Amino acid sequence: MSLELNPHTIEQLTGINLSTILLSRHLPPHIVDQDQHICALMQGMEVEIRNGCPSGRLYAESISLAVLSYLWGRFSVRHSIRMANGLSQAGLKLLKDYLNANLGQDIGLIQMAELVGLSPKHLSRCFKESTGESPYQYLLRLRVNEAKRLLYNGNFSMTEIAYSVGFSTPSHFSMAFRKVTGVSPSEFQRSI
Repeated sequence: MSLELNPHTIEQLTGINLSTILLSRHLPPHIVDQDQHICALMQGMEVEIRNGCPSGRLYAESISLAVLSYLWGRFSVRHSIRMANGLSQAGLKLLKDYLNANLGQDIGLIQMAELVGLSPKHLSRCFKESTGESPYQYLLRLRVNEAKRLLYNGNFSMTEIAYSVGFSTPSHFSMAFRKVTGVSPSEFQRSI
């Protein structure tokens, strides 16, 4: 497994040019094999890739941001300054409306950040402070709630529902639905 830190991507995700600080002085060259946290994150990403990226771009960008944040916190001398807590009411409403309107799309963290004029890293932090959930967790819950509504309606197949609410495969839909609700989509539909 290999971890490559692209300076342009780091700057795009954080909004700050951290690459020279991270890459030139403070990042040991072979930390992935020795750091259990980085290894676990990278293994999670590898499983996601091997399964055809069923969770979508937002999940991958969130894992990438988690890796970057961990590296920055552990290996840099200077830490980023925390900005104001949470999102404005208008910003939060804009993001919620956008997510609701685009449930079936592959939504990315960078897209969301651009909507409210923040870096993806700052957006993730502010979004969690405002909602209690990461952007990925929030979107997953929205998708499952919409799927529940469609299951209750009973006019659609499981596959149609999975794709219409933004899951890349029916099996990913079933797994995510069970994770959020504690039951499979079929069990939920039978209980209606």
